[in-house]
Parts: sequence; structure tokens; C-alpha cells
Amino acid sequence: MKLMILKINFKNMTKGKIEKKGKTSKPTKKRRIVRSKRATLKEKIIGQLTISPFIETACRKLNIPRATIYRWMKEDIAFRGDVEEAIEISNGTINDLTKGKLLEAIKNNDAGMIKYHLSRRHEEYMQQKDVIIENKITLSPEKAAEIARRIKMWDNASIEEEEEDKDEEKESDDGKKDKKS
Repeated sequence: MKLMILKINFKNMTKGKIEKKGKTSKPTKKRRIVRSKRATLKEKIIGQLTISPFIETACRKLNIPRATIYRWMKEDIAFRGDVEEAIEISNGTINDLTKGKLLEAIKNNDAGMIKYHLSRRHEEYMQQKDVIIENKITLSPEKAAEIARRIKMWDNASIEEEEEDKDEEKESDDGKKDKKS
């Protein structure tokens, strides 16, 4: 009597039936409906994002959790690209509207808006910003000592200048007092 050994891969079993490797089952009607609804929701999300670039606003309007949209973006690269493009379009629209309002305010002689625009677009009115550059430089002990000496001289010179300015102010104040007497 021969024994037959039957190997069953339990991962490929579905409700007691053994599926053949390499073949996938057809999506059920329920899965097709879910996919169709998901595709419709994705289109609506894209539509909302072309109006307003905020994902949270689109989620609230469509009653969809934010996490769902982010999960779909992670799973579906094409959807992520569509979302990014819609947000870019919406941001462009908002920028155009903002520029229009700014120009309108400038035409109406709004001093604040004029100052704002010039401070960002005109070199003469831009505020100078200090630029700090950090570099690591290796110095010989002699060079380091020389730099330290020059910094001390510079600090002392500025202190002396401040003291001279104070003395001059005192003298001018004393001169004014003498004239009043």
C-alpha cells in the first residue's frame, strides 16, 4: 500500500478551495463598487484642491478623514501627482488674487501696502540683513594672537569713542546751563 503525500499551501486557500498559483480571482461586484466610489472621491478631492490648496478643507467638505487622503497619496503615485498639481494650480490662483489686491491697494495710495511692496521689490528700500558666515579656519597660534589683539584694539577704540561722545554731550549740556544762569 502506497501513501500519498499532499502538500497544501494554506496561504493560497480560500474558503476550503485551493487556488492555483499564478491566477488571480476576478474582483467581486462589491470590490468594483468600492473602487468606483474611491475613484469618484479622488476626482472630487482634486476638484476641491484646485479651488483651495488646503487638504484639510477638502476633507471637511467631502467628509473624508485626512489620513485616508494621505494613505491614498502614499499608495497611488498618480493620485499624489494629481494632488500636488491641483495644489500648485490653486496656490497660483491665490498668488494672482493677492497681487491684484496689492496693486489695487497701491493705486488707492495705501501707504502700508506701498511700503510693503517697496521693501520687497526695490533695492533702495529693502532692509539690510546681517549675514553671518561660519567657517572653520585653522590658525597658527601667532595668527590667533594677532586677531585677538586687533579685536581688543577695535573694542577699546569703540569704547573710547563712546566716552568721548559722552564727554562732548556733557560739555554741551554744561555750556547750556551756564548760558541760562
